[in-house]
Amino acid sequence: MAAVADVAIRRALREVLEGTATGVRAITPGLLSCDVAQGTADLTLSLRTATTARVEIAVAYPMLEDRPQQPSNVWMRGLEVTLTYSYLLESQSLLPTEYAAVKAAAASSTDLVAQALAWPGKLTTTVGGVATGIVSGVLMWQGTTVTRDDAARSGQTDGGGLYQLEQRFTGVVLTAADIV
Repeated sequence: MAAVADVAIRRALREVLEGTATGVRAITPGLLSCDVAQGTADLTLSLRTATTARVEIAVAYPMLEDRPQQPSNVWMRGLEVTLTYSYLLESQSLLPTEYAAVKAAAASSTDLVAQALAWPGKLTTTVGGVATGIVSGVLMWQGTTVTRDDAARSGQTDGGGLYQLEQRFTGVVLTAADIV
């Protein structure tokens, strides 16, 4: 039986976000980096975001309500992707223009990613040609929310404050087992 291509899905997402996936709606290389894991400490995030915004990728596979009747060689499941973007606020006392610049960069980046992940075929395979199983190679954007804004807090955060956004996408993954 074919298994979900989790490694390929995560790799394809990273390639799009980091700009190694080219073509229509390509992200500029160096704009984002996906080299942080969930649960990274604030100090580490602050130090790493000093040069480039960082993105954490979380993937889940919920059961679909409308799925093919079983038994079948076709297996479908939902795909939920949550991207958490971290941007550095060098202090909580930023000038309004500096704060606005961080917010504008975050809004621009998340908009570019939403457009890229919604482009048909963008997530069909990795750059190396490994199939992801994502139906039509697209994800549907479900929304973007500011989850942390240290500029609104008083006091200092070790290593600088963070401005974080969470972006959610859904899709469908299809796997088909060979019939022998």
